[in-house]
Amino acid sequence: MLLLSRFEVEELLDLDELIDAVAGAMADLSSGRASVPHRVAALVDEHDGLLAAMPGYTPSARALVTKVMSLFPRIAGSGLPTHQGVIAVFDRDDGRPLGAARRHRDHRASHRCGLGARHAPARARGLSHDRHPRHGRAGARARPHGGART
Repeated sequence: MLLLSRFEVEELLDLDELIDAVAGAMADLSSGRASVPHRVAALVDEHDGLLAAMPGYTPSARALVTKVMSLFPRIAGSGLPTHQGVIAVFDRDDGRPLGAARRHRDHRASHRCGLGARHAPARARGLSHDRHPRHGRAGARARPHGGART
């Protein structure tokens, strides 16, 4: 099984390819082909924390993936992230685990913005995903959302 570090993910992730994959996944979801059950969570009441699991399958990408995240808001300001987790990828034909990576950034905002910019009318394209103020310079990766949703 392949295990990727934060830095390997940053080096390997191509935001244009991510936008294309998200477009296919959104089409699968809209047509009812994707399997995306409600997230489940185990609560850690004494720390106001939780551990949530978010599995999904999209046929267009042949992607069988789950994200497992912990959320411990009380540790904000401690130097540790309040959201920590792992994304695991499985073989869709036999269920073998293929790889995992620590979740350290939320690229959802960048790929949603990019996907929207690709399909927006020309007059509405004032801010593409490469020039969105949240991303800074052209081609920059999105910054972490520091306590944003999982």
